[in-house]
Amino acid sequence: MDPQFWHEQWERKQIGFHQPLAHPWLSQFWPMLVKGQGQVFVPLCGKSLDMAWLHGQGHSILGIELSPLAITEFFQEQDLEPSTRSEGSFDWYESSGYQLLCGDFFDLKPQHLCKVEAVYDRAALIALPPDLQARYANHLLYLLPHRPPILLITFDYDAAEMQGPPFPVSEERIQELFGHAYSIKALSATDALPNQPGLKNRELSGLVERVCHLSAIPGKNFIID
Repeated sequence: MDPQFWHEQWERKQIGFHQPLAHPWLSQFWPMLVKGQGQVFVPLCGKSLDMAWLHGQGHSILGIELSPLAITEFFQEQDLEPSTRSEGSFDWYESSGYQLLCGDFFDLKPQHLCKVEAVYDRAALIALPPDLQARYANHLLYLLPHRPPILLITFDYDAAEMQGPPFPVSEERIQELFGHAYSIKALSATDALPNQPGLKNRELSGLVERVCHLSAIPGKNFIID
């Protein structure tokens, strides 16, 4: 997926993937994932209101996003004026417990995520085509040698019926991408099509929204290459 595609989506306001409310699964499943109030990493964060929900639970937020428009709009909508600086490959926007990095996810290094205590992925994995999904998962694992828990939300549908994004991610695919490094527990699998009119209009016959809890495999050590 060409980064220019996402820049154009934001510039043209073609952001049907952005949700006007925090995801309802958060309040149900997040408490079983994380007990403390540490830093949460939100990859490909856009201007998601899920970040504000997590912040409201006492977490600090580390996000990564390609579009400066998305980051600027997030802070404007939260009525915050961030400080900005350029460091390495990223422009950093910071205010009130939020650190949003503008740049390429694949430029992140493990030291950027050394304080992360949990990961929330609602829109990153499904935003990427299958070849980049594998690259994304491998890089995420590289960034997280300490294996914090992950709450992963995906869509699954017949790939022959629609060209993404969002791209389908099956239960088997999640296991393929993360099963060697995490224990994977399915929390929910529901028919999401009635609540996704934009995707229903693309003539999908079915759409499963799946929620998974990824937890570290006890006693397994990991080495950063």
